[in-house]
Formats: sequence, structure tokens, C-alpha cells
Amino acid sequence: MGGEKHSILLSEVTLLKNMSPDTLSRPPFSLLFKSESQQVIPQGLHQLEGPALGKMAMFLVPVGRDAGGVSYEAIFS
Repeated sequence: MGGEKHSILLSEVTLLKNMSPDTLSRPPFSLLFKSESQQVIPQGLHQLEGPALGKMAMFLVPVGRDAGGVSYEAIFS
């Protein structure tokens, strides 16, 4: 993420309403991540790494901040 390492945790998975015909191989969904840091990571493509899936690039958008940190969303349509 911009050359710096940040820790984020997957906090929610949401199935989204499928607005297209039955041509998709899977339903659209969103992933919500939470960072305990108050530093906002800019919207964009970021390299994520985790024990289950290894490394992958994901487009993250900051969607909120509270006393507990910053939330980020990735949407797969």
C-alpha cells in the first residue's frame, strides 16, 4: 500500500443485488476492511497479503472513519 505496510482486517462480506442477467458466474459482493490506524490510505489499487489467499491486488476505497480506525471497501461485480 504505497510502499508502506499497513494492517487491515476483513470485517464484513456482503452479497450485493445482482442487477444483470444470469450471465455472472457468481453473485456480486463487497468486502469491508477495518484498520485500527487513523491514517487514511488513498483510494486505489493496493497489494494485500494474507495467510489464506497469499498476495493479491485489490482496489480499496476509504468509506468511513471513527474512533476505532478507518474502514475500506472493495466491490466485486
